Amino acid sequence: MTAAHRASHPKRRTIWIVGAMVLLVVLSSVLDWRLFHLLVSDDPERLARRDWYQFLRAVGYLPTWAVVGLAIALCDSSRRRGMGRGLLVIVSPVVAGAIAELGKLIISRERPVSDGVIQNDGAYTWKGLLQGFVDGGNLGMPSSHAAVAFGGAAMVGVLFPPTRWLMLLLAAGCGLGRLLSGAHFASDVVVGASIGVIVAWGLGRILGARPARGGV
Repeated sequence: MTAAHRASHPKRRTIWIVGAMVLLVVLSSVLDWRLFHLLVSDDPERLARRDWYQFLRAVGYLPTWAVVGLAIALCDSSRRRGMGRGLLVIVSPVVAGAIAELGKLIISRERPVSDGVIQNDGAYTWKGLLQGFVDGGNLGMPSSHAAVAFGGAAMVGVLFPPTRWLMLLLAAGCGLGRLLSGAHFASDVVVGASIGVIVAWGLGRILGARPARGGV
């Protein structure tokens, strides 16, 4: 196999992944209203008290990845490998979450539920482009929880490939929890997840992150 053929494989894989993300965004947008009414909990307050829900929501909580990243950094430091991998696990969800928060202010689409009340029968409610900079309350597109969850999970998957599917499953669970609680539409979660994956992949490429080989 020539060097050109080897180089084409990652490019094709990237095209397929980006294409799949775009397709998911389109499909989720088309199905948002139906998915919202299908998945939203009848009793969000009771749902919020469930241990499994709190656990999944914590996957989209920045301090969770700060602890994970610090643990990896301390292990690597003790083995004289530096603290770079741990810092990547911290930086990736921070950057993804920041991009998602900025996106909310720009897009200014509201959450489907406000103060426990379903808005507009679960249809979209917009404040207007860039109006989030004026009134940033109750904005949901994209989901910053999903962006943080996938930013951290995807980076761990990049660095430790055997954990990839477990990490992504946890991040997907966080996104599902946001749907069940009525905090987000499906497209909010899909766009947030895409941001997290792209940030993790981009940082890994730019900073030369390499998968762990032969040990932790």
